[in-house]
Amino acid sequence: MDTVYLQTYSLGPSALEDFPSALKKVAEIGYAGIEFAGYGGLSVCEMKALLKSLDLDPISSHVGLDAVEKDIPYLKELGVPYVICPMVHLATIEDVHNAAKEFNRVGKLCKEAGLRFGYHNHTGEFAVFDGKYAEEILMEETDPEYVCFELDCGWATSAGIDAAAFLEKHADRFELVHVKETNAVTGVQKPIDFKSLPRDENGRPIFPEGFWDEMDKVKRTNCPTGQGIIDWKKIKEVGDRIGIKAYIVEREYDYKGGDIYGCVAEDLAALKEI
Repeated sequence: MDTVYLQTYSLGPSALEDFPSALKKVAEIGYAGIEFAGYGGLSVCEMKALLKSLDLDPISSHVGLDAVEKDIPYLKELGVPYVICPMVHLATIEDVHNAAKEFNRVGKLCKEAGLRFGYHNHTGEFAVFDGKYAEEILMEETDPEYVCFELDCGWATSAGIDAAAFLEKHADRFELVHVKETNAVTGVQKPIDFKSLPRDENGRPIFPEGFWDEMDKVKRTNCPTGQGIIDWKKIKEVGDRIGIKAYIVEREYDYKGGDIYGCVAEDLAALKEI
């Protein structure tokens, strides 16, 4: 993989405190561009100038579904082609149906603005409803004219899915791929409706006992790229054949204990050997 992008979520929230410095490091490592997870408080003009100075291509932005309409003008002016919803709550079949309706509505708005709307999976999208994965129901109930999909290979594999085979089966719906390594199948995580969680006296959500321990355990399966259970050569072969537009590294776990830039540099080096 010669052209690889980085999802800036990988760098952690502190990167947004000095976004120019963070992106400078990303460019120095050798990434071709980025997928946003926040804009570091920069205006469109500031962001344009920064990306141009670093020769970084903004391929996409992860935006919560309720914030897409607000972000459309910023992304349109910046020239970002994809707007990707990173996650929605899918605990029931009704949640899946409602999400598909909202994807169609928001996707139409994005198309009218010259943008492409898509959805990114975790493991929950591979819960089965009526004999089908939630992800497949979303595909059936969304209009390809308005909605595409970004396959996170790490989360799909963690759910027990053959990511390359799933890409090939739904070749007409996937346009972006998240490169995320994993060393274990952990299964489908039970979804949590964050909005319905009880709150403490400061308004912060109270999570079920053991929630963060389980999340940390799952994230630690995100080992160095090429040292896990995913066949990246097969992913690349299928992806290139079906017309995947971009391969984007997203890292959940800093296995170097405080050197996340070292981690994403090793991810890129491993991918360039494929």
